[in-house]
Amino acid sequence: MLVILCTLAIAGMIISITIFLYPLETSRDSIKHFFLFLFVYAHTIVGFGIIYFCLSEWGLLQLIDHSPHTATIYHMLEDTIYFSAVTLLTIGYGDIVPLGLARWIVVVQALIGYLLPASFVVTSLHNR
Repeated sequence: MLVILCTLAIAGMIISITIFLYPLETSRDSIKHFFLFLFVYAHTIVGFGIIYFCLSEWGLLQLIDHSPHTATIYHMLEDTIYFSAVTLLTIGYGDIVPLGLARWIVVVQALIGYLLPASFVVTSLHNR
């Protein structure tokens, strides 16, 4: 089940980023493009959160959480999506720390977080 969930998350992120980078037809599509931009961000946050969750469930990576709560699946999923959002949007606060394989996945996610706004501007100005 986790393999299917992880595969769907990766495929969905690739498809949404590919659609996002497709050039606009007219200038009035900028509102649609902005909402697509927000959708891609949200999808990337949830997708990487699911990837972190699946890999931590399989024991392939570890995220060290410094908050005092019980380690239920709900809290783990909440923490991985929160960690994904903080990584994509701000490069982290330090309250959840990646170890091992997670460090390299975080680097890829941070690069995507930096490149998405630039690609938004480039594709917005492409037709001008």
